[in-house]
Amino acid sequence: MTTILCASAGSILLLLSPSRALDIVVPILIIVALILVIGQPSLTAWLKKRRETEPSEPTGPVGAAYESPWLVAPMGAAAIYGGYFTAAQGVLYMGILGITTSRSMKDVNPVKNLTQLYVNATAALVYLVAFVFFDAPVWWVGVAILAFGGMIGGYVGSHLAKRLPNSVLRATIVVVALVALVRQFV
Repeated sequence: MTTILCASAGSILLLLSPSRALDIVVPILIIVALILVIGQPSLTAWLKKRRETEPSEPTGPVGAAYESPWLVAPMGAAAIYGGYFTAAQGVLYMGILGITTSRSMKDVNPVKNLTQLYVNATAALVYLVAFVFFDAPVWWVGVAILAFGGMIGGYVGSHLAKRLPNSVLRATIVVVALVALVRQFV
């Protein structure tokens, strides 16, 4: 529910904000995502060490790791970004999920894919409502390209991610994020 609400807020924010805001926000968030993905092994090790020195928390099912407030808040912020601008949102999710759950990139990839699906579907619905009821300009060819590309990428990427070693998956994510960052300045 948090993801849908935050994605809706991001989509509405995009509709209301000037386009030049993207020039500032997007590169900053891509850099943050890169730092999270690159630093994930070190940050996870640090957090694990810190958790070992603190009183232990009850262990529960694997899904319980995804309900932590330390995860919900940053994922909510990332969903706002995803609703606002989809580029590199998966990199943000991977970094946040990897650090906060201490799980491998392979383990968090399915959650990342599902989160992106919810965020993108929510954003598309907000834009459709804005188009139909408020005459907001929507470039539907771009929407179709993004939807098709997202479906193909999600399907192919999830199967490929299962087979790749974590180091190769991490390197691929970094390359994709760097390409997205460079494209912001070109």
